[in-house]
Amino acid sequence: MMTRRFFGLLAAVAAAFLPSRAASQTTNAPRRLQDDIPIAAQWISKALQSSGYRADFTPQSISEVERFFREQTKDGEPISGRLMSEDLGLRLFALGSYCGEVLRRELGGHPRSIARKLSSRR
Repeated sequence: MMTRRFFGLLAAVAAAFLPSRAASQTTNAPRRLQDDIPIAAQWISKALQSSGYRADFTPQSISEVERFFREQTKDGEPISGRLMSEDLGLRLFALGSYCGEVLRRELGGHPRSIARKLSSRR
């Protein structure tokens, strides 16, 4: 199935761009969540679009994320052989990142201001 191959390819590309834990440990650079979120959101947007979902970062596109979940899961579990049946953690993180990016863009937030708020809570 073409979309499964495309999702697999995108997962490989995302893994290449998202810093690995080993790489961040050897460079002493801490892995920062705020850096991964926009990358994951963009990745899942392209993956969703390739599978026929409108993922254009508009508030209306959240209903497409809901449709994706309805079509790819049953009773809260991924349907075997469908898009959520592989790399579940990566895809859930990316979908959450996408929804967060939609909200941030709609409400006029800036990624750095959100990062400052997150770090001040520690």
